[in-house]
Amino acid sequence: MQSPFSLEVCDILTARQRLQTNFHTKIISLLSPQQASEFEFTSQGSHHKLWLMDDVTFSAPGSRAPSASQILEILEFSKTFQSSDRVLIHCYAGVSRSTAVAIGLLCQHGMHPSDSISAVDKQCLGMDPNELILRHFDAVLGLKLSLLDSYKSWASQQNGRLMNTVPKHSGAELERNAREYYSQMSQRVAFTKLDL
Repeated sequence: MQSPFSLEVCDILTARQRLQTNFHTKIISLLSPQQASEFEFTSQGSHHKLWLMDDVTFSAPGSRAPSASQILEILEFSKTFQSSDRVLIHCYAGVSRSTAVAIGLLCQHGMHPSDSISAVDKQCLGMDPNELILRHFDAVLGLKLSLLDSYKSWASQQNGRLMNTVPKHSGAELERNAREYYSQMSQRVAFTKLDL
């Protein structure tokens, strides 16, 4: 399936160059607070949104883990994306947070999870999508583990290519963690009534 909009996923240095061209109609920045301040990065208006999150896959003291509420905000921002939009998504290195969000947005706009993963993988060789972000997208979009199953299948084919996600999970661990996550989240948020 063809991408529902033009998509570019990149690192922060490439993003800074791209932002000077005014080519992209929608921009999503995903940076830790330290990275944002180091690069003096701020949202540039209604077409450019910055979410502050660390590239972590679990909550830990002193870290800002990606949250379900941030994913809901991203989905709200992206729900009106059209085929004419030129979307730029970046994080610091362009391999983890940005690729996970790109995959989630493609799913939001009708692509099957495995097609979304393949589309982003073709553009971002060496991608290592943030597993926590993928979990949030799977839950919020009501994909019933199909995104995580597609990720698990893709990851098993990479033969050690993945480097950044810590800790790595086997298929059984990923599924168990996802089910525990859904159980916890279902008590906090009613995902079934979202209009995204």
